[in-house]
Amino acid sequence: MAMPETYLEKWAQLNQDNQQQIGHFIDFLLAQQHREALAGKARQPLNYGVFRGKIKVPDSFDDPMPEFKEYM
Repeated sequence: MAMPETYLEKWAQLNQDNQQQIGHFIDFLLAQQHREALAGKARQPLNYGVFRGKIKVPDSFDDPMPEFKEYM
């Protein structure tokens, strides 16, 4: 396995577009590593119905809005 100094030397030899692509790839790998670390942790169980009775949807929710009458 190459040492980090070797990586930097090789990176410096690339043109700017390729250097930018390497940066994006590193970001991708870090995000993937983070997702894998989160997947390994135990998830907290979902608590369904926690807002039951706290949110009221009006009976007129599905009625047409007066602002859009001309489009109907």
